[in-house]
Amino acid sequence: MARIRNMAREVAKLFVNERKKLGYPLLDRTQAEKLLKEEG
Repeated sequence: MARIRNMAREVAKLFVNERKKLGYPLLDRTQAEKLLKEEG
């Protein structure tokens, strides 16, 4: 069970990193800009 949970966690991290690279295209512009500023 732990192995599956760890794999799911890694997939989620990769997904978030890809969205960040793309500028969070699924969020509205103001939310995306706010997140990008906070994350540097």
